[in-house]
Amino acid sequence: MRVLVTGSQGMLGKRLSELLSGDAELYGCGRSKPSAVLDYIYDSVDLTNFSKTRAFIASVKPEVIFHLAAKTQVDECEVKPKEAWENNSLATQNLLKAS
Repeated sequence: MRVLVTGSQGMLGKRLSELLSGDAELYGCGRSKPSAVLDYIYDSVDLTNFSKTRAFIASVKPEVIFHLAAKTQVDECEVKPKEAWENNSLATQNLLKAS
């Protein structure tokens, strides 16, 4: 089964990716490059950009998506509400439409 984990370098994403890596054809994505060697395919993707998100989903063709990418620092979200909306809402909308 081909599985995509968005936010695969975050706390939850890392753990889920570890659990799935032996049982699935695993793909991960996030905003930054990974800090370590991974045992799955990873790509840096800006999910707030619909055309990039659509192209990424079309290339991976996941059967299952775990959408864990999010801006989670509450204080920063309050100070930067536009950035929080883009990362938490717009990215989710783009992923849904592209899927």
